[in-house]
Amino acid sequence: MKLANLQRAHLRAWVQGAFRLATVLVIGTVVVAQGAASITVETIGQRLSDPSASARRTFILGLADLSDEDLTDPARTFATRRLLRMYRQDPDPGTHSAIRWLLGHDRQGERRRALDWGQAEALSRIERDLAGRSGAERDWFVTSTGQTMTVVRGPVEFIMGSPPDEAGRTPDEARHRVRIPRSFAIATTEVTVAQFQQFLDANPEVKAQHTRLDNPGQIAEALQRLSPDDDGPRTMMTWYEAAMYCNWLSRQEGLPESEWVYPTGFHEIVDGMVLPDDHLHRLGYRLPTEAEWEYAARAGASTARFYGESQNGLDQFAWYAKNPIRRKGDAPDPADPRRTWPVGQLKPNGLGLFDVYGNVWEWVHDRARDYSTGVARVDTEDPVLVVSDAVARTRRGGSFPYGADVMRSAHRGGASRQTYFPSQRRDTVGFRIARTIVDAHEAP
Repeated sequence: MKLANLQRAHLRAWVQGAFRLATVLVIGTVVVAQGAASITVETIGQRLSDPSASARRTFILGLADLSDEDLTDPARTFATRRLLRMYRQDPDPGTHSAIRWLLGHDRQGERRRALDWGQAEALSRIERDLAGRSGAERDWFVTSTGQTMTVVRGPVEFIMGSPPDEAGRTPDEARHRVRIPRSFAIATTEVTVAQFQQFLDANPEVKAQHTRLDNPGQIAEALQRLSPDDDGPRTMMTWYEAAMYCNWLSRQEGLPESEWVYPTGFHEIVDGMVLPDDHLHRLGYRLPTEAEWEYAARAGASTARFYGESQNGLDQFAWYAKNPIRRKGDAPDPADPRRTWPVGQLKPNGLGLFDVYGNVWEWVHDRARDYSTGVARVDTEDPVLVVSDAVARTRRGGSFPYGADVMRSAHRGGASRQTYFPSQRRDTVGFRIARTIVDAHEAP
């Protein structure tokens, strides 16, 4: 049996849950190998009904490695229908995102997958139907503008930072225990080019400021070169503009101004703005705190990355310096910074978050400051409520031109952490949204 056939047979057997011996038929001098049977409807039904969310996620992600010959037409039809129903109903955010990843994309970068499930439009119809509806029975919901949010039921505690022997560690990652005293929701993807453009089009005064009327082509050129896809992550916005987007989204969701986290007038979200002293108790959309971001990125893991310690396998989860699928015409220079890719093309973590490592850095809510070494803390409002151009804000997650040492849950930017100021635009920095939820069972 050829190696490729053996590998496919073993893969099928892994999905089935047991290896089956190949039957070898010898006809004269010709050897014909019959590998393991195709995945059956019964197996699919059993695996998708597993009470363990982790087991369901693992099976769904594994289906992406199959080809047409591994699934009979009835099995594929059954799996598609079952997965679409689960996409609407399964309460686990990791399972929800795994289905989106499997059914919604036919490629990763410019590399086509072995099997195109062709269900992107069906998934979008479900999302449109669920947008703005109550998510009380699920640990995820869809905003009225179409962004999927993972719900974290608080309070939660975890160890933030990294151990001294973690590869790639920088001195600003002191390990300490953190308690997040609230339930919160965080977006499964970074804000896209199309989503941010919708905000700009609805707010001409912000659009005029953002596009720099004295040089209107500057941002457009950067986006076309590095983030050319409408469903790719938006970059080149200031921290202030990310905050404006959050306020706009709060308005779209019908949240009263008394619940908004940032000053209510766009003209007030500037150097010297003052945050409300209860802003993390308010229900409006905002940037995630550093602690919320790291908790969600870890998805319960204490290792360097949510899937383990090693860099091996990172290309399944992150667009970074060693994982750009080259575009046609790209220069062969290995130092070429490449580009971003559409959100959600790589595998999600256990909480359903895509692209927490790589693609783009993500602005977070906090100012850049050192951890209190060895001291447990509660993630609550910073006593320094003034946002100043002179004080850096934090960003997390790494970006497409950076190496694997940056693609870790604890990484905070290292030596450059104090150089990202709220008025600056960077072609490697975007953001994802978050919000506080009073009761996770009452998520909108």
